[in-house]
Amino acid sequence: MRCFPCLFVFSLVLVALPVQAQTSRADSATSYLSRGNDWLAKGELDLAITDYNLAIAFDPRSAVAFFNRGRIWELKGDLERALADYSRAIELDHQFDKAFYNRGYIWFAKGEMESAIADFTRAIEINPRHAAAYNNRGGVELERGDLDRAISDFDQAIKLDPRLARAYLNRGMARLLQGQEAESQRDFDKCLRLKPDLHSVIEQRIKAIKEFRKGSDR
Repeated sequence: MRCFPCLFVFSLVLVALPVQAQTSRADSATSYLSRGNDWLAKGELDLAITDYNLAIAFDPRSAVAFFNRGRIWELKGDLERALADYSRAIELDHQFDKAFYNRGYIWFAKGEMESAIADFTRAIEINPRHAAAYNNRGGVELERGDLDRAISDFDQAIKLDPRLARAYLNRGMARLLQGQEAESQRDFDKCLRLKPDLHSVIEQRIKAIKEFRKGSDR
């Protein structure tokens, strides 16, 4: 299986989740979680971590608190801590599709392709309408060189969310790698109609594919 350069664009729908209290201690945890979410929205990552730490201290079984803190570590570039927090969130809630989804991205960033695919697949199993998970799994398959599987996943992502611009971009790249230039251009055009600011990204990816082909022909 040929591996292609890192071409695809992830769908990053990674947001802090609201929570509901169930006990008196969870009331305190919820307050810190809520304030941590506010800090996250303002870009105050260290303050958000402090509040998520306090939320976990009050409710050590809060999967959402670990998930939200993992998101902060991810934003700060600390992949190991992000991985640990997403994994703990999954231990606490085996049906937490967003935690599998986020951890899949971390695995990909660490170069662990099989683990990334496994987590995106689990996110899809839990939530079969998770269009972004299909897009991201297809992206990992594209990176590994399995173009047919990648296109199949992009097709499903688009079927579930016809406005997911990155899925059109990614499918366009996969089709271009297969030599389907007319089809790829239609995907790029659709992507730009949905999200015009991706124009430079498309140009960069097309250039990368052309350079990859030149290198392969040598």
